[in-house]
Amino acid sequence: GPVRVLMENGAVPDGFVEIALVRARGEGNRANLPDVMDSLQDEARSVGGNAVVRTRIDQGSGSVSAIGTAGIIR
Repeated sequence: GPVRVLMENGAVPDGFVEIALVRARGEGNRANLPDVMDSLQDEARSVGGNAVVRTRIDQGSGSVSAIGTAGIIR
C-alpha cells in the first residue's frame, strides 16, 4: 500500500509506532529525488511500515540520500 513520507521538521502523527530506521541512496543515474524517495518507501514497506517520519534528504554532486524513521500510523 501507499507509504506516507513526512519531512524532519513536520509533526509526527499521533498514534505513530516506530519500527526501524530506513535509508536509501542514489548515485550516478539514480541520483534523483524521485528514485530515492521510491526506494525509501520500499524500505519502509519491507519492514511493515505505512509511513516514514523525520525524513532528512541530503543532495550532493552525484548522489542523493534520504534517511527516516519507518513505522505505522494507526
